[in-house]
Amino acid sequence: MKRKLKKIKRIKKFYEQKKNIRMLDLQKAVAERMRRKKRYSLIESRKSEYLQNIEARLNAEIDLNFLMNLEGGLAFFNESLKRAASRLNEAARAEAAKR
Repeated sequence: MKRKLKKIKRIKKFYEQKKNIRMLDLQKAVAERMRRKKRYSLIESRKSEYLQNIEARLNAEIDLNFLMNLEGGLAFFNESLKRAASRLNEAARAEAAKR
């Protein structure tokens, strides 16, 4: 009887450890997703600050260099946002696949 109880306890401990490992993996995935989401929002806020600065300069005077910088800056922020969004979607798909 004692042997069976020990065996049952070992099996129970094994499955509890397995469950804990799954929970840790899920927590890591959620933390990674939140970190990427934060990065995305940071890029978004930097883009809005950039656009506000441009709006302020538009009220002043416009020259060719300003327009070229405007085009390059917007392309940079849009590309950064696309990459961050694709990483978020990729993390969500990976998390869904684990479930």
